[in-house]
Amino acid sequence: MGAKRVFFDGIVNLEMALPDHLQLRGYLHTLTDYLKSSSVTSVFTTEISSNCKDLITSPDASFIMDSVVILKHVEYENKLRRYTYILKSRGTKHDRGIREYSITNDGLLIKDDVLLDVK
Repeated sequence: MGAKRVFFDGIVNLEMALPDHLQLRGYLHTLTDYLKSSSVTSVFTTEISSNCKDLITSPDASFIMDSVVILKHVEYENKLRRYTYILKSRGTKHDRGIREYSITNDGLLIKDDVLLDVK
């Protein structure tokens, strides 16, 4: 096929299909290793509970992934706003700020203002 990018929308669906955590971890590890060795950029999504105190994604997936980016909806000043931050990015010195973003006709717009800088 010659794909250069793969977008896997919904690790939750995979978690339901493979309820055995060891089997799921093995599958994800094998899949991500294969994609990396084939020079394919991959993006995996999952959902986390809005009342989650710990912002760790799926315990079976987050340790395998090189980077974890959190997208969050928050009510602020009587408006629903979208925020993003990088939870981890293996091997890089990354921005630790929480930034507001919007989806526009021209694409994703991430504001320069940092809501909160996480040290």
